[in-house]
Amino acid sequence: MCHVDSFSPWGKAYRILIAFLFLSNSLSAQSLASLTPSHNPFQTQEKQFTLEQELKRLEKQYRISIFYESDLIDRKVTKETLPPYENPKEALQHLLHPFHLDLKELKPGVFVIIKSTPIKPTESLVPKSAATFLAHVPHRGLSPVSTRPVRSSVAILSGRVVDPEGEGIPGVNVLEKGTTNGTITDVDGRFTLNVSEGTTLVFSAVGYLPQEIAVAGRAALEITLEEDVKALEEVVVVGYGTMKKSDLTGAVGQADLQALQNSNPVNVMQSLKGVIPGLNIGQVTRAGDNPTISIRGQNSISGTTSPLIVLDGIIYRGAFTDINPNDIESIDVLKDASSAAIYGSQGANGVILITTKSAAKNLGKPIIEYNGTYSLQRLINNKLKRLDREGFITQLEDVYISQSRMGDDLTQTNPDFDVVSIFRDESVAAGYVDGTNVDWWDLLSYDHPYIQNHNLSLRGRGDRSSYFISYGFTDQKNLVRNDTYQRHSLRINLDADVTNWLKLGTQSYFAASDFSGNNPGFGALNTFPALVNPYNTDGTLRRQVYLGGINPLLYINNPDKDTRYNLNGNFYTIVSVPWVQGLSYRVNFSNNLTLFKDFNFDPYANNFLGQGNKRNSWTTAMTLDNIVTYKRDFGPHSFNGTFLYGVEERTYENTDAAAGFFTDQTLNYNSLELGQADQQRVYSDAWRETSLYTMGRLVYAYNSRYIFTGTIRRDGFSGFSDKYKYAIFPSAAVAWNISDEPFFKGSLVWVDNLKLRYSFGQGGNRTVGRYQTLATMGLTLPSDLASGYLYGDGATGERGQAVRTNSNQNLKWETTTASNFGIDFSFLQGLISGSYNFYASQTKDLLYNIAYPSVNGTYPNGTGSITVPTNIGKLQNTGHELSVAAYPVSKGDFSWSVAANFARNRNKVNTILGIDADSDGKEDDLIASGLFIGEPLNTIYDYEIIGMWQVDDFQAGDIPTGFTYGTYKIADLDNSGTYTADKDRKILGYRDPSYTVSFINTFRYKNFELKAFLYSIQGGKNRYLGQPAAQLPIPDHLTNSSYLKFDYWTPENPDAKYRQLGAYTNALGPGFSPYVSRSFIRMQELSLAYNLPAPLLSRYKINNARIWVSGYNLFTLTQWDGYDPEADQGLTYDFIPDVQSYPTMKSYTVGLNLAF
Repeated sequence: MCHVDSFSPWGKAYRILIAFLFLSNSLSAQSLASLTPSHNPFQTQEKQFTLEQELKRLEKQYRISIFYESDLIDRKVTKETLPPYENPKEALQHLLHPFHLDLKELKPGVFVIIKSTPIKPTESLVPKSAATFLAHVPHRGLSPVSTRPVRSSVAILSGRVVDPEGEGIPGVNVLEKGTTNGTITDVDGRFTLNVSEGTTLVFSAVGYLPQEIAVAGRAALEITLEEDVKALEEVVVVGYGTMKKSDLTGAVGQADLQALQNSNPVNVMQSLKGVIPGLNIGQVTRAGDNPTISIRGQNSISGTTSPLIVLDGIIYRGAFTDINPNDIESIDVLKDASSAAIYGSQGANGVILITTKSAAKNLGKPIIEYNGTYSLQRLINNKLKRLDREGFITQLEDVYISQSRMGDDLTQTNPDFDVVSIFRDESVAAGYVDGTNVDWWDLLSYDHPYIQNHNLSLRGRGDRSSYFISYGFTDQKNLVRNDTYQRHSLRINLDADVTNWLKLGTQSYFAASDFSGNNPGFGALNTFPALVNPYNTDGTLRRQVYLGGINPLLYINNPDKDTRYNLNGNFYTIVSVPWVQGLSYRVNFSNNLTLFKDFNFDPYANNFLGQGNKRNSWTTAMTLDNIVTYKRDFGPHSFNGTFLYGVEERTYENTDAAAGFFTDQTLNYNSLELGQADQQRVYSDAWRETSLYTMGRLVYAYNSRYIFTGTIRRDGFSGFSDKYKYAIFPSAAVAWNISDEPFFKGSLVWVDNLKLRYSFGQGGNRTVGRYQTLATMGLTLPSDLASGYLYGDGATGERGQAVRTNSNQNLKWETTTASNFGIDFSFLQGLISGSYNFYASQTKDLLYNIAYPSVNGTYPNGTGSITVPTNIGKLQNTGHELSVAAYPVSKGDFSWSVAANFARNRNKVNTILGIDADSDGKEDDLIASGLFIGEPLNTIYDYEIIGMWQVDDFQAGDIPTGFTYGTYKIADLDNSGTYTADKDRKILGYRDPSYTVSFINTFRYKNFELKAFLYSIQGGKNRYLGQPAAQLPIPDHLTNSSYLKFDYWTPENPDAKYRQLGAYTNALGPGFSPYVSRSFIRMQELSLAYNLPAPLLSRYKINNARIWVSGYNLFTLTQWDGYDPEADQGLTYDFIPDVQSYPTMKSYTVGLNLAF
């Protein structure tokens, strides 16, 4: 019998899995059992459908929205199979006609169902309920109507009801106030009604604001009804709840996932680049990698700047690549202190809320969906591909220009120059002689890199339960050999209404990721010249090639296993307290287990005797949240209160075994005991951290016009000492829907909506390590003479332990105090809409490692110094964000929409240590750390290049020591004739960008959709061609670098951008080079989609079919000479760009979406 230790991580996984399967099976059984026979996908039955089911089917088939009052369609059944129609309006009219129902098209793709014949004057026009216009429409019942007898009619009144564009509105309820006497308008919006003299008529319709008109002796009326925008208002996830967008007081961004469906991302964050102002998504250049993410810049010097990720209401600390993008329903981004304060110490860098899919409300039969994509990848540009044999040999003269040229001006060829004599490796010399011309790029890269995604899902809903089940497969093969990634994912989301007041549910998934395979690294493609042959004369692979290195074609076949398994179970219970209206209690329990396996074996290490390694590690994260919510309206007063008490515990364990010098390599890493005894080692480590938190939030609104939000959260973290273990983070925000004011409505009729917002609050950053407040010990090896223990004079070092870090019991939370002013607007009946935000924040008690001397030396660095984490300084952060959506054209079958986003962020160091050592009245900078008072982080402080030293300067003896012709001329700021770091450097600019901007144009014609997405980052500099000697083709290490193709100095090209190839500025080192602008404009996406017509699909019983093609990263306009000016968080510093780092790829994608 197999026994699993219940206290081991595997035991935990076992218990989680059993609970997961038990609850999943139970809820699935309930879900299927609760389905009516017409809903059961496993039974053969007569084709009989409710009218509501057919409407939902048409919504899916034509991708439209249909609004209706529940009484109009209740208990109506149809057995008719609709014939194919070219457009949804004809299909709806055919379906509704037998029920004496008609429809009105409010806007393209949005319909409302109405009665097609007037009702009798004695009948009540008010439906029993108006709560289900559509699943996502808020409850808006009509006002009660008096039932006193109809007064005698004395006049016949006729009229017409129109919308703001002058078109008639059918189905408008026309009611004589205080009576049940009324009618409805016909298809042209016209009506006739017998009314009493001096009466008042009430006009009301779904999707429009009601209006009262006094008859005052008139015989004819023309009434214009305004659209009720709030009735169709979207709901936003705000953390531990939802809220109407009109009631938001903070800065919250929403991702339009429908607009992002023409892409093929491995993780969903790749699709959000440039979509939400202030959300910065870095490039992904490795298979299965996660991008770096930041919101509104950098609020910490050394702490994390990554936002908090919340998945289905639970804090998520895993990889984005473990989340299937096709499982995601919505993404909301909390950007300001008021919105993020609900997450306290973990929300200082913003919060990203991800909600996965569930079964839609009022869903009839189960829906099966398939989404598949295939992308071919290519280099974003080819200008950095390696030189071939001819190009490499030709450029060697410029590498060794002092030997290959002669004459005073170095323009004459030296006939005695022997290129073979300069080769430092025999393989290069042999290849030169025998005519070798090897394309290492072709050998070490895939011809056709690709990404493919396949996703299949099933969703359904019964009377009391619903389910969403999905499976996804992702396969990515990147440019370099063995840079691959595969993912299998399974998600089960279930919920069941056990009673009217008790609901159970789960949102659980499993993901298996595989990164296995040794790849040679991108540097290998850059450093092996075409003259080096990887094969022996008999066709076998050589073991060593080029400067004694292992043949990379052998290395890529080494045994390697790199996998990750992620099992996440999120279970919840909701109790709607029956005896207190609006009061509910929710319990969330989540347990996550992530397993890592990293096994590798290198048979060529240790002089071909081998080196093996086997590492197993696992991480668990358990969260328990108790949430009490009270939501109630009292007339114009609306209250929404939330109280939270929760705990989170995370643990980690790791075991790592390694061995070398194997006697038998047959079983590689599976037989580490066969390694040499003194080369066998075992490492293990573990940690645990706990968080405890309470939170209270109150949202009050008066007539949805004046809104107040107040939040207070208390956080505790085990990583701090008892003195500072807990901290409190408050926030408050107000909003004013000024366009709802009576004085505003009549004065600026072109303004649909205008809201002002202001928020102020504090957030924390607990970036301190879990044991950073404690002194820690570390292992010392016998070879570690600096800290190994010595027994007596002349003794050899012994294994032992030594203090690695000192304690600091006074460490406390980084605290960010932030404010945000925002404006939300909509003009000209939604023709133009958007929002603007200005924010400012200051972070104090910044966590920073300061070096203290342990033996000798002076502050801050000295001999034998030990770093101690300390709270220091203040950092300021400000920015602007603007998003605008416009609809320039919407006529007939054609429409054109534009979305533009702009964001600017800049931080500034206000104070660091407060030290003025030179007594100049100003606080000293920390130049060695790149921190300057009054300047942003990532400031460029360096020597200024003012030109290039020429041959004439050399002959005149004007070139200073350490320089030569073809090297950079540096500004001598102190005119001393020498160059010193403290006197000749200055601030040259900044590495961070000035602003980002994006434009998304979408054109729709009938079933076609064309999208063009431009993305740009402006500002920011970095070095290029600033590699150390090992990376440039200088005499001590020839490489096959494509830098040879660029604008480098020669006597014939004196005004070049870069120095000569064969020499660098010795006084400043090989890494010194110009700073180049990394601004760019990029065609981020260009896509064309086609929705297959409904008549065609109906023949094959397909609800919806969409095919599309797209190009991603198609072209880039930039002055940057490398692969891609964008890296990591937009623009970041990389000392060796484009050599060891992997290039950005462009892709061409075809996709298919089907729904049955």
